Amino acid sequence: MAEADNKKNAQEIRRYLNIANHQGHPTAEQKLAEWENFWKLNRLEKQEQIDLERAYALQKKELYKQAFDLYEQLSIEKKNANAFSNMGHLYCLGLGVPQDYIKAMKCYRSAVEGMNVAALTKMGVLYQVGLGVPQNYDKAMTCYKTAAERGSYEAFFNLGLLYRHGLGVPQNERQAIVCFNNAVAFEVLIEPDGVDEFVQTKLTEALTYLEKEHYAAALTEFLFLVQINHPEALFQIGMMCLKGLGVQQSETNAVKYLIEADENNHPKAALMLGDSYLMNSAPERLNKALTLLEQKKYSTALNQFLLLAQINHPEALFQLGLMYMKGLGVKQSDTNTVKYLTQAHENNHLKAAFMIGESYMRRSIFRRETPQALIWYKKASDAGNGEASYRIAELLIEANDRDYAEKIRHYLHLAISQGQLNAQKKLTKWESQYSWHLSFVDLVVEKEPLGLKGDEMEDEKL
Repeated sequence: MAEADNKKNAQEIRRYLNIANHQGHPTAEQKLAEWENFWKLNRLEKQEQIDLERAYALQKKELYKQAFDLYEQLSIEKKNANAFSNMGHLYCLGLGVPQDYIKAMKCYRSAVEGMNVAALTKMGVLYQVGLGVPQNYDKAMTCYKTAAERGSYEAFFNLGLLYRHGLGVPQNERQAIVCFNNAVAFEVLIEPDGVDEFVQTKLTEALTYLEKEHYAAALTEFLFLVQINHPEALFQIGMMCLKGLGVQQSETNAVKYLIEADENNHPKAALMLGDSYLMNSAPERLNKALTLLEQKKYSTALNQFLLLAQINHPEALFQLGLMYMKGLGVKQSDTNTVKYLTQAHENNHLKAAFMIGESYMRRSIFRRETPQALIWYKKASDAGNGEASYRIAELLIEANDRDYAEKIRHYLHLAISQGQLNAQKKLTKWESQYSWHLSFVDLVVEKEPLGLKGDEMEDEKL
């Protein structure tokens, strides 16, 4: 009954032990003393746990100062390891108290002395990022490994990140997967490749702190993600430095983080850095985008081309037009195809006019778009594009109208002079098959067949 420690039976336990003692039982007095001490400690432990849970509930309600005061009381009076650990967390994030990484580390050390595993993992984070202590990957690794041995899933996760990104250790993806698998065993990850989701969870926490204007807390979370070059974390710290949110305002630091965010493919970082930065980085950015396009990483390539489009980069505009024409990483759009190719042409891209003509021909039903296509082929031909001259000749041949004979001959000779490889063969074949009849194209466009006459294309030029 004493071992059961049932509060309802406490008085009965005490009464029967006293009776046994009065009756001369040899161990009753010792047993009564032991039970009284056990009962006192048990009540204190229960009250301690109640106070700890109350403090945690206050923390969850974002009543950080009240939570901190209760944790501090438990740490002083009871030396409670969990209280020390949670105090360290609040110091680290600057919630309820001024942010102080040194005090956070001191609290974590006290918690670790009380065998608190979570605090050991948090110490590793401070060493990894260099917050309150000099950055030291070896000490971070030691903290993580010790905490992992004691069952910390977060320690396994952080170890995995160190191995995956080569932070303080040689990059080792196989070892990273082993660590992530151990995190899976602790049910923090559904599967090893769910690591990105776990990182996203940490990012969401940081963004939530930022939204609620808990800038110090947001900064701490972002700084951890910066270790793995997370583009959004780099971008947000850059913006915090630019605006002086939770940190001293510094344009130099803002530019530093924004450049790193851009180098890690953040879609907005380059825009924040301005047109001069985009102009200076344009050659390298274009090569990177073309490589990504070749690797079929369409979404990332698209972002780079869109950035260059902000400064009217002709090749970027041209590639955007092609992506919309072919539906590469975007929904196929004739409107956007013509929009970007037209902008490329206006910025002197030599192939843009021809591709606009191709775009009209691709969607041409019963040749209704042929006149519009010919306008653009004519512009391309005038700019020296042999393919455009060849395409005009093909469409004229297709019309099968003897009135076009000289025009056909003109454009095929022009295509030959512009280096079109099939033009000579086409000219020879056409001349050998000289036969004419009225085509359906003449019926559609009536007096101005194929849209070649008028302001856009005079007969004498054809």
